[in-house]
Amino acid sequence: MNDVLALLNQADLTQLADVIHVVKQVGSSTATTYRLDAIVKIGPRATIEAEVAAYRGITADNAEARRVFPACALQMLNADEAMLFIEPIPGETLEDTILAIGKEAKELGCQHPRIIERQQTITAMVTTVLEHLKVLHSSGTMVDHRCQLRMFVDELEAALTENLHAAGIPKTVTALSRYPRFWKRGVASLAHRDLSVGNIIGTSTALRFIDPRTAVPNAHSGAPLASPLIDLIALAVSLERKKLEVQRYDANLTLEACEVVNRAIETALSDHIATPALGLLIDLVVRSAYTACRCTYCLAPERMWLYEHMRSTTEDALKRVAVMTREKRRQ
Repeated sequence: MNDVLALLNQADLTQLADVIHVVKQVGSSTATTYRLDAIVKIGPRATIEAEVAAYRGITADNAEARRVFPACALQMLNADEAMLFIEPIPGETLEDTILAIGKEAKELGCQHPRIIERQQTITAMVTTVLEHLKVLHSSGTMVDHRCQLRMFVDELEAALTENLHAAGIPKTVTALSRYPRFWKRGVASLAHRDLSVGNIIGTSTALRFIDPRTAVPNAHSGAPLASPLIDLIALAVSLERKKLEVQRYDANLTLEACEVVNRAIETALSDHIATPALGLLIDLVVRSAYTACRCTYCLAPERMWLYEHMRSTTEDALKRVAVMTREKRRQ
């Protein structure tokens, strides 16, 4: 704690007016009391600068997107370290909200009024997420969408290569951007690129996204724009994982929010936001990122069932994409 306070002492508070929340407290003292609140991330300069670049890349020229993400500010500590100050967000992560329903359903039953109310809260949060995504994805109208999507396919394949290697799964597809079916039709826009339920914080009426990326996980660099489907499918897979987790408490418990997101994906495809082939590729890449993770949390004995599920669905998705690449390239 003392080390952190020593680092914070180096911060220039005059540059943090948009990030630190200052709330005057009520009291009878002749002295005035204020509460200061902010989130601070401290780490290697390269890591922190990459996070700042992701936030600024989305919000710099898009005023509407600024209400989707918290304000942030960069402070350099030295040549090797930096601090990222992030505006505090009231509420809890969507992940915590979902996991709480599982524990309560085990005690009360999935048809209990309290569980139904929580379901409605989760669905309302996801509906708000989808509205935020419309704002984020509305950018990129004056671009060469085919060119941008083709570069995005290269980004996806770079991540897929890393993920499959880490998971020990043979890569049976290659040079995917040669196949027009992945990029010949669709929209390119700004995107979060890693939208999991852990990166959504707030309440049913007000929430923000955190930790955007300039490239999908495990891709070393990203295309300027991405397919909006990356956020919808990443959210769908993340919700699928949470649904499976809460069903360990009550097998009859479902998440209505899963169907809400799946319908949004179906609508995006019917509106030609992306080709079905690109949707399958994105689904593969998102699943493979979970399979690539070798951390102690994901590989803990009590969670191996979920890891094996992700590995199995990754292998199935890889087979589907491989079949597409063996068909005629003109399709």
